[in-house]
Amino acid sequence: MRHTEKTVQKTMATIKKHSEFSPYKVHWAIFTPTTGKVVTKKDEKTLSGHSYVTKAKAMKYYAKHFNTKEDALEFIQNFNGKLENKYKVRLLTDKQFGMTKITVGELPEFSFTDKQLKEVYYI
Repeated sequence: MRHTEKTVQKTMATIKKHSEFSPYKVHWAIFTPTTGKVVTKKDEKTLSGHSYVTKAKAMKYYAKHFNTKEDALEFIQNFNGKLENKYKVRLLTDKQFGMTKITVGELPEFSFTDKQLKEVYYI
């Protein structure tokens, strides 16, 4: 198939139209400890659902990716894992997360909207 400017634009428009992974629909849950200063490796392992966690420097937050806000809320509401710390959880879009400057070992200043600032969950 020959790719012309017109066919490429049409293909990109179709992908965008049918994409489930819009940067405004994909969400991140930001877990910040309310007890303790950093996310423990054990808690990171429990929250991630993986058996292996990297040996990176301990972080002041943990970010978990979800395909939709509903998936994130379902995870938070149904979470029954045992954690060492208690966590405050806020949700933001992939677009907001991507625009955040991240520095290892520091808690970034996420650009939460007023509505997102009011939506706080605890686990």
